[in-house]
Amino acid sequence: MSEAVRHHRNEDATIRVTITNPDGTPYDLTGASLKLTVKALATDTDAQAKFTKTISATPTASGTIVAPATAGIADFYILPADTAPLGLYTNQPPVSYYLGVKVKTSAPKHYTVVDGTYRLDQPLVENF
Repeated sequence: MSEAVRHHRNEDATIRVTITNPDGTPYDLTGASLKLTVKALATDTDAQAKFTKTISATPTASGTIVAPATAGIADFYILPADTAPLGLYTNQPPVSYYLGVKVKTSAPKHYTVVDGTYRLDQPLVENF
């Protein structure tokens, strides 16, 4: 699945991923974990990523698989600290990064479920 995600630098955001089987039914995420990676170049290694988030059914600051896991829904929490160092300045157009999400099943098998673009905008309103 190819997706475009967009939000403002230095702000909180939730990236919701809904995973389905080829027949359109929800993918069962019981016992699974998911990893979100944001990179400047598609060829960058995970160690070169701008930031990553790994989640499971146990909620953390990175996110969680939404209960029930059989619904195939996961939320990744993007914190201001994740995007603050990404070098976006006033009067600069939005910056695009590469975004990917991979599922690791309990088997364990690995599947890429999102392969897309992460677009970051400069906020127009300062924090208050």
